Amino acid sequence: MSIDKGQKYSVNPSFKITLLHPKYLFTWLSFGILFMLSFLPLNLQLNIGKLLGVFLHLVSPNRRKIAETNLKLCFPEKSNEEIRDLVLNNFKNIGIGTFEIALAWWSSDRKIRNLNITFKNKELFEKAEREGKGMLVLARHSTHIELDARLLCLDLNFGGMFKEQTNQVFNYLMIRSRNKYAQPVFTNHEGRIAINSVRDDVKLIYASDQDYGKEVSEFIPFYKIKAATVSLPAHLSKSGIKVALVDIRRKKNGYVLEAFELPPCDNEYKFLLQMNQYYEKIISKAPEQFLWMHRRFKTRPSGEKSFYSKWKKRDRRREKIRNKRN
Repeated sequence: MSIDKGQKYSVNPSFKITLLHPKYLFTWLSFGILFMLSFLPLNLQLNIGKLLGVFLHLVSPNRRKIAETNLKLCFPEKSNEEIRDLVLNNFKNIGIGTFEIALAWWSSDRKIRNLNITFKNKELFEKAEREGKGMLVLARHSTHIELDARLLCLDLNFGGMFKEQTNQVFNYLMIRSRNKYAQPVFTNHEGRIAINSVRDDVKLIYASDQDYGKEVSEFIPFYKIKAATVSLPAHLSKSGIKVALVDIRRKKNGYVLEAFELPPCDNEYKFLLQMNQYYEKIISKAPEQFLWMHRRFKTRPSGEKSFYSKWKKRDRRREKIRNKRN
């Protein structure tokens, strides 16, 4: 593999005194409590996670509304009561996902293996590894996405990507943790390097089920709604790179992983439509485990109104961050 190990994507961030700034006190306290709770029996952790999810449901009206809007668009056959129940269950899974972050970041391989993992069609990735071939591995934004990556990397080598956060303590903990099991790991600003790594021999985990904007997307039906769908997977497939999709779900008695290879197609629209249909299929198996709180249909074709209400406080905060960067 020709990836330069001296680059930023392969180096753990060093501890800086600025991480002890008082503005990060709550972050350190939160992760400290989470770390201590991670030593509790797993079933107890999951139950605490459900309670956390109920609390988040109560105090997050904007996110709750976004999830409700998404679910109504994607499941129009469901009643209002069914949608409300699904939104609450979704938040419970988000709460559980907080403890699954701890499981992914701080658990030993032995503890992870004891989770009762079933991996269907694992040979798809094993063959690519034996042959030294790169692959784009599509994942969904599940409520347990951190643990998903850890499960994939348990016996195989995968690279990954992450979006840098404004909270530097979160960045510090996240990058150091992910570098333990995934290599190489790229930031969202290193997309070109990440793509080149796939052309080499890296199996790169990439979630293409969110709205990344018009500049890099095509409008493709997703649950029969036109959705900005990132076109990168189609471009890589057309160039001869294998594209796979992995479904990871939490079951009552463990976790199930299942890999699928997406058939190559020279037609970009048809490939992306096929990709979204695969996503729909795996999301619908456990809709409560998908991150519906993101604005999946944020970008609209010209002339169409937004599905979502304005979130003034968040928009002002983001504008302030953008101004600081400039």
